[in-house]
Amino acid sequence: MFVCLCNQVTTRDIEQVMAEKSMSFEQVQEELGVANCCGQCEDFARNLVDENNAKLSDDMFYAAA
Repeated sequence: MFVCLCNQVTTRDIEQVMAEKSMSFEQVQEELGVANCCGQCEDFARNLVDENNAKLSDDMFYAAA
């Protein structure tokens, strides 16, 4: 699913760039260019980054247990 139409960024692109490490929205934005044009996707992109960070935290917690 497209998150940012202006820069052709998909949910998969965000998930892939965040696959192994927690990143801030600003880091993802710098890496992919998401939400740096019209800004219509920023809320959705921020939520997606937050969800991926939460998933990474959960994965690390369960891996350590």
